[in-house]
Amino acid sequence: RVGELVGLDVAASAAAAGWIDAPDATAHVLGKGHKRRSVPVGGPALAALADWLAVRGSVAKADEPALFVSNRGTRLTPSQVRTR
Repeated sequence: RVGELVGLDVAASAAAAGWIDAPDATAHVLGKGHKRRSVPVGGPALAALADWLAVRGSVAKADEPALFVSNRGTRLTPSQVRTR
């Protein structure tokens, strides 16, 4: 789901709606009904994630927790993802 994707943060925290645990190859997301679930993440996605994390720091604002950010350095919205 797009909402779960844009809700992912770089690191796990009590405030995070979701995050990716790369060593465990799982994404922890907060889905419908505020239920937390774990979703497997494949090797190609983990490789793409590592590539993104290498450049994310140059795009994201310093205090932005979101994993996926826009060119403004803030969390992507579901409509921005759909447009792309």
